[in-house]
Amino acid sequence: MINVTITKSDEGRIRLEILGHASCDEEGGEIVCAGVSSVFYALSGYLYNFCKEDLKVNVFRSGHADIECGHGGEEAMKMAFLGLWQLSLSYPQHVHAANNAFSWRMRECVDVAV
Repeated sequence: MINVTITKSDEGRIRLEILGHASCDEEGGEIVCAGVSSVFYALSGYLYNFCKEDLKVNVFRSGHADIECGHGGEEAMKMAFLGLWQLSLSYPQHVHAANNAFSWRMRECVDVAV
């Protein structure tokens, strides 16, 4: 199981933490791991290139990713979390996503498989 949590500190720093792996023995596990990794790599690349001065990488290894930034990266963090949340809706047996940062109500997106 992959657990995704987004939080916001009192100082306004946003933190995204991803723990675990989807079981590759179960149907869909490998594609879920690839999807989660792709979203996180895209986020970390964006933050590194456009918010580097305000970026803090706490952990970045297989099975555990933990990254945080200030206000400049907030929209990118929201977009990444929404992508991960969409994966949790499609593959609830592999991904759990917890929004502890924002008060907005997330709505399920239209299935846009390409």
